[in-house]
Amino acid sequence: MAQAENKYGLDMLALALRSGDYGWEPKKDDVKKHWLVNVEECRHVLDLMTFVSLWRETSHSEWEYLLAAWFLYAIIKRDETGEEYANITPLFESDLLSRNKGTFTREKVRAHILPSFTKVYEDESDVHYKLNVAPA
Repeated sequence: MAQAENKYGLDMLALALRSGDYGWEPKKDDVKKHWLVNVEECRHVLDLMTFVSLWRETSHSEWEYLLAAWFLYAIIKRDETGEEYANITPLFESDLLSRNKGTFTREKVRAHILPSFTKVYEDESDVHYKLNVAPA
């Protein structure tokens, strides 16, 4: 895992979260799984700082690092298990918390990150997305 963390820049995560002023509260009432279907197509943009920058302006940098890390850990898990798609459900299921900034609700998180994706499929149990990426 350490090699994958370094590859994606996740070795910087502890430094970025050193304030300890972050948390999350999962909301498990949404039973749908959220999947990234174009992992191979977006390999050239898979690093921590790319997603921190992409999802900035949450008003709390720790939240941006959490979202980026959850996304990249989904890619790592997908690579380790050989699954066809990356399960990015954690990005869509939690309120983000902090002492000073309060709560960035699950609904706000979704509205904030969804412009980065194009929905390609949805049914009662799954939502499939493509990450909107520029050609390498």
